[in-house]
Amino acid sequence: YGEQGAPEQEGDRARLGLSLYPGTSVEESVSWDPLTILPDVTSEDDMAGIEAVIWCETLADFNELQFMLQPRLAGVAERAWTRPGPIEWDDYATRLAAQARWWRRDGWNFFRAASVDWS
Repeated sequence: YGEQGAPEQEGDRARLGLSLYPGTSVEESVSWDPLTILPDVTSEDDMAGIEAVIWCETLADFNELQFMLQPRLAGVAERAWTRPGPIEWDDYATRLAAQARWWRRDGWNFFRAASVDWS
């Protein structure tokens, strides 16, 4: 992750993931537009779908996988299920924070980015 998180998660944030790739913020992970990635993709008809890839070379267990997946996976889902175009960050961040209730209930170890009010 390319942004600060909860203080107790900073060790995991620094250790997990491939250092070859620059970290991205939670906002960056949802702000990309699939129609702007490739020049030949100009409409929704040109896309078969969106995928989410995670590299597990630095992950030792399911707890670490959860940390790397959420909230990024929620951002991929947002992108896949909404119309192309900009996403309003403040609205999205509020809706994203509401998901923490279920992640906590299920005992998930999710990255608590400082840019989102998780309370």
